[in-house]
Amino acid sequence: MLWAFCFSGLASAQTEESVRLKQDLRGLLNSIGSTKQASGIGQEGLGKECKPSIEQTLIGKVPGLWVKERSGMPGEGASFYWRGVNSFRANQTPLVVVDGIPYETYSLGYSMVDGFYNNPLANINPNEVQSITFVRDAVAVWGSRAVNGVLMIETTKADKVQTEINFRASGGIVTAPEKISLLNGAQFRGLASDLASSGFSSHKDIEKTYPFLLDDPNAPLYHQFNNETDWQDEVFSDAKLQEYNISVSGGDEIAKYAFSLGYTNREGLYKNTDFTRYNINMKGDINITRSFKFEPNMSIVLKDNALMHQGLRSATNPLLAAYKKSPLLSAHAKDDEGRDLPYYSSLYFGVSTPTVLIENSSADIRSYRALASSKFTYDFGKAFKVNLLFGLDFNKSRERIFIPQDGVINRYEYSETGKRINYNGMRQGVERSLSYFGDLYATKLHRWGKHQLDARAGLRYRTVEIELDNAYDFGSPSDDFKSVGQGSARSLRRVLGGVSDNVELTAYGVANYSFDNRYLATLGLAYDGSSRVGEEASSYALFPSAGFEWRLASESFLKDSQLFSLLSLRTNFSLAGNDRFNALLGRSAFRPVQGILSGVIHNGLVNKELEREQTTNLDFGVDAGLWNRRINISAVYYFRKTTNVIVGYELREPLSGMYYDNGGEIENKGWELAADVRLLDKELKFDLGFNISKNENQFTKLSASSNPLALQHSGKLVEEIPGDGQVVLQVGAAMNQYYGYRALGVFSTTEQAESAGLKDEDGNPFSAGDMIFDDVDNNKIINANDMQAIGNTMPEYVGGAFAKFNYKRFELSAYCDFATGCDVYNYSRVISESMYGMYNQSKAVLRRWRAEGDQTSMPSATMSDPMGNSRFSTRWIEDGSYIRLKTVSLTYSVPKLKFYQNMKLYFTVDNVMTRKDYLGYQPSEAAFGGAGAGLSKMPSGRSFIIGVQLGL
Repeated sequence: MLWAFCFSGLASAQTEESVRLKQDLRGLLNSIGSTKQASGIGQEGLGKECKPSIEQTLIGKVPGLWVKERSGMPGEGASFYWRGVNSFRANQTPLVVVDGIPYETYSLGYSMVDGFYNNPLANINPNEVQSITFVRDAVAVWGSRAVNGVLMIETTKADKVQTEINFRASGGIVTAPEKISLLNGAQFRGLASDLASSGFSSHKDIEKTYPFLLDDPNAPLYHQFNNETDWQDEVFSDAKLQEYNISVSGGDEIAKYAFSLGYTNREGLYKNTDFTRYNINMKGDINITRSFKFEPNMSIVLKDNALMHQGLRSATNPLLAAYKKSPLLSAHAKDDEGRDLPYYSSLYFGVSTPTVLIENSSADIRSYRALASSKFTYDFGKAFKVNLLFGLDFNKSRERIFIPQDGVINRYEYSETGKRINYNGMRQGVERSLSYFGDLYATKLHRWGKHQLDARAGLRYRTVEIELDNAYDFGSPSDDFKSVGQGSARSLRRVLGGVSDNVELTAYGVANYSFDNRYLATLGLAYDGSSRVGEEASSYALFPSAGFEWRLASESFLKDSQLFSLLSLRTNFSLAGNDRFNALLGRSAFRPVQGILSGVIHNGLVNKELEREQTTNLDFGVDAGLWNRRINISAVYYFRKTTNVIVGYELREPLSGMYYDNGGEIENKGWELAADVRLLDKELKFDLGFNISKNENQFTKLSASSNPLALQHSGKLVEEIPGDGQVVLQVGAAMNQYYGYRALGVFSTTEQAESAGLKDEDGNPFSAGDMIFDDVDNNKIINANDMQAIGNTMPEYVGGAFAKFNYKRFELSAYCDFATGCDVYNYSRVISESMYGMYNQSKAVLRRWRAEGDQTSMPSATMSDPMGNSRFSTRWIEDGSYIRLKTVSLTYSVPKLKFYQNMKLYFTVDNVMTRKDYLGYQPSEAAFGGAGAGLSKMPSGRSFIIGVQLGL
């Protein structure tokens, strides 16, 4: 009854795999009740990239879904943005459903490792996935959880009678990207000399304060200050990857089974980092009677991550330290002859030693996850079935972190007595989650004449219990003592924890009606209950959905058309909620305090009437298949309006903290276009396709808070980001705009600076060599009043394209992804081009202003940057548009022999090349909350993979 546009790996809709997948999707959509609202990827599109996380296989393949990588750290995965941004405080990722069981991801991304997201989807082995389907509108079944779509993941089924053994192995290398070009020793001395001259007028004072500027072999520490160290070489290394998977399936007409084992290991591009995963999957399909069926399912995974910090502190982030550390220094101390001593050198210039961070610090995460489910189906005949599905999802994650003292910039904390204490840092944390799920539903298919009615109704229950316990300890006797409890700074020791319980209850029904295969209508209703809303708000809400499709190709005037094998018009409407926000925003609770006095305090002023956010979805689409589906086209226009958006309001003095209210409205509208074509269909087959989506986003309303104790917003919200940057949400404008100063160049001469007459907010005049900033209010003073919108964080267009060639036993496939119309804040350049201290910088600073009349866009080097030349401005905002050839794969199907059923050999290159103007590594990996920001996280490298698939 229903058709779904889909990708099958890189193939067009004409392949056998695609036809099978479409049939699976048709059955899926019949049960969900959503007209042409899905895109899918079959097994052929999942197995050739050796990805540690399945969401990376979706990059550029689903219209309207922007999959944005978080970093190149193995296992960290990607973020999802579907049809723009529609919330500030609620989770915006799709609901993930694995074999019919909701897979908890909302609360499990927390990590104590700076800058790392503990990705729950990395627990799923792509080799054990049969298909991935993104359902755009499944509100009729999943209620408020489906507001941002549903990612349906089906693992390998126990559906084969004949015994089959399949083995897969792959391995390869990942090469580090081209390094950032930094100053060498001589160039650093020149920069340091300019900085020193800006702070001291006497050469004697300079030599006394900065003795490393003296080129005297007899000077103390001469050998310590005369090296040529490339610190990026101390951090980066080419990496290896390997993956093995074996599966066994078989049985008889009464009972079938499927069993698989998987192992994945992928090293990171930082030395001493890697990702390891062990998987066990077991499935059964048992016909207890002709009418009664039982399907058990169990998967167990063990995951280990060896990580490095990726946060904003160069004290612990090895890449930031490598950018800033002077090339004149070396990791080890030197004797009078310049030989390395067996201990690390003293710290100079206030930067940690990258070698120490790589070799001596540690950040390890070990995770266990078990997902068990059972499905019972009773067939009463006459196309009427009753199904009971229940499951258990258990997750436990343990983190152990150690930050050494030797070679690392001292960190300080204050005790209750005010004494400042130097310490090593030790952290340990345990996170546990337990989810119970049950779904009782009935399906009925009824046909009479040209009419058909397919209905489903059910009751679903789910509870999620999460416990988090963290401990922080400091000041261990030496770097050899790394466990919490061994610290000497007792007054600084902290123990934190929390427990949350959430309950969801949904009654739902959906009916699909078809007349003569020409007119199709869908009507659904979900009555959804949640414990996350405010304790005085209504826990239940109704979420309706409806759709209609007219299949013109089935009409008499087109039925015999040679041109159109498919032509249909469709529309879909739904009202969905979003309750995936912190329940403590609307519920009273107490938290403990520790110190001189211990006890409990209230969690603050909460809004007990806090409601779900609500999103209205409306779309119109047309689908066409031409010349016996040689060409397939799908186009959609959509409109999404989200009301009751949760907004934070500061409390009036003497109160402190935030009060949250349903005070915002957001609109997203745009279109999606996808097409594929089989250009050649003889011995040589050639398939080509693409998808492109456009989104226009606007923050449309900011209401006053209902609480008089809360300060009201003047039409905009401000979010602070690193480097004194701001992201502003202003009524009438696109969301998440960068807000800062507009840089217009550098004053070339004193005369030019004096003629402009600009001063900073303290009255100090800008001079030759300083940046020229746009004086918005024309008062000759550069201050906060001159800040303006200087960039947009979200792309206007996203999409992807694929090409596939088949010739005899060879298959060559490639796909790319792209995003355009967005800006990225390159925070790494703030670190490497600000020239405000004795830190190494990129070679771009060789263009800095040095003398009267210099024409350049790089300001002068000035100690401490008194005029704010490095302030948050367009100087750091770059075009984040890119097009990337993501994957190229060559496969050869080996002729069949007696001892195996099938064999495939393949060679794959991932992250082949990227066309960009962005000066960092990958603009697609630049992320900070809802904003794009290059934060010096591990980049992705280029992977070269060889593999074999063998079926016995």
